[in-house]
Amino acid sequence: MRNRFQREAFTRFKNFHLDGKQGDRNDESLAHLKETLRLRMMRKHYHAFCAFTHHHLQAKKWWRRVFNNFDRQQKQSTLKRWKENAHVKQMFEHQQKQNGTSDEITLKNKQIGEHENSAAEGSKHVEDLQKMVVAKAHK
Repeated sequence: MRNRFQREAFTRFKNFHLDGKQGDRNDESLAHLKETLRLRMMRKHYHAFCAFTHHHLQAKKWWRRVFNNFDRQQKQSTLKRWKENAHVKQMFEHQQKQNGTSDEITLKNKQIGEHENSAAEGSKHVEDLQKMVVAKAHK
């Protein structure tokens, strides 16, 4: 009976000891799995962050190209329109200058005609006076 109690006691101790070791192994395994999952999650977040940053930079680069091309096209069309309108403006200014010059020429011709008429009237008046003087002198 004593051997049986000792054997049972030893068996219980052995089972307790093995269960304790198994618990320790389970705890270590659990800690290892937790650490592995934590690292996996960190890696996943890091790669997601890197992917987001990369996609953001790519999108930024392409949108910058699109807007720069759009700006360039807007600038080119604006300059083209400005040049065309500048040409039209210069044409308008030249026409105005020519119209002003032709008006001045017309005015000067009119003034010359008036001076010639007044000179003709003046010379006619002088001739009439000379004729009167001659007529008076003959009387």
